[in-house]
Amino acid sequence: MIRIKKILQIFSLNKKGDTLAEALIAVLIIGICLISIVASFFGGLVFFDRMKELSAAILSAQEKMEAIRNMPFNNILALPATFNDPADFLYLRSPTGTIAVTDMSGGGTVNMAQVTVTVSWTSRQGGTLSRSLSALITRGGIDKQ
Repeated sequence: MIRIKKILQIFSLNKKGDTLAEALIAVLIIGICLISIVASFFGGLVFFDRMKELSAAILSAQEKMEAIRNMPFNNILALPATFNDPADFLYLRSPTGTIAVTDMSGGGTVNMAQVTVTVSWTSRQGGTLSRSLSALITRGGIDKQ
């Protein structure tokens, strides 16, 4: 019991009062802690915003790819190179979409094509970002004639 009292006396505040230097050091430590907490909070908000943009871009690319996969094969070969319907993009600033169709058959009749859908946008931090999604689609693929 005596040991506990000695430990408490060592860590207890001075009975006569705190000096100005101790008070300033305490304020400095609290200030540093608050600044780091606020900085972490704002860093988390920026990270959350970036993840929301990436998720929206990936979702847009997946939706466009699914629409392409449901088309007849001959229509896929004649797709326009870009898409920019506002309904295709959610939460993205200055979005653009591109579609690249590459013949993978090796000549002759085109029976297999690689389709690449790319979504590009300007992030809220000012940089240009993009995400791409590729798929191989065949003339006689799943439920296709």
